[in-house]
Amino acid sequence: MNRRHAPFMLFVFASLLFGMWAGLVRSGWQLPQLHDDFALAHGVLMIGGFMGTLINLERAVALNAFLRTPRRRLLPYLAPLFSATGALALIINLSFAALLLTLSSLGMVLMFAYIVYKLPAVYTLTMATGAMCWFMGNLIWLGGEPLFMSVPWWMAFLILTIAGERLELARLMRHSRRSIHLFAIAAALWVTGLLMTRSDYELGVRCIGVGDLGIAFWLLRYDVIRRT
Repeated sequence: MNRRHAPFMLFVFASLLFGMWAGLVRSGWQLPQLHDDFALAHGVLMIGGFMGTLINLERAVALNAFLRTPRRRLLPYLAPLFSATGALALIINLSFAALLLTLSSLGMVLMFAYIVYKLPAVYTLTMATGAMCWFMGNLIWLGGEPLFMSVPWWMAFLILTIAGERLELARLMRHSRRSIHLFAIAAALWVTGLLMTRSDYELGVRCIGVGDLGIAFWLLRYDVIRRT
């Protein structure tokens, strides 16, 4: 990254700070609030504003290695731009914050679709699935459903992105086919649970919990940190 990315990083840190502020208010701290819904913005600021902008920026920089013309190289930066401005809109309680963050997550999905096309691998597919989960969670939020309906999808975005990045770090280790199958089963349980929340929220969350434990145990057993 270089100086051109500094404005994005400014929004990243602002989202982190305001997200922590909202989190403290939500935890019961007697702190001033910027607006009536400020405490509820905690999760969205941390996931969409902080992590969303950071991961979008990282992927936009990486994607530039595949793009030749200057105009095409600018396109991936729309995704972090939307998430940064969406976080700002959320902080000052503008009604179109959900739309901006949804557009940002759509941009991430498109970036990962191109990355998977260029680099088809378990780790790129895992992170692409995480991006799709963020997009779906934002669509649910944009549709006016209760915020808790989006939370499992946003959680999947974070967990699958982290798991995918751990797989990326370990790509030279040549995991056995059995270990990859075990990871795929755990991730599939996560996604199955997400789909189930649309009809039976409690049952879906339980299925997600099993998938979550599966990914945790998989990383405990196969993560690259055990070999370095």
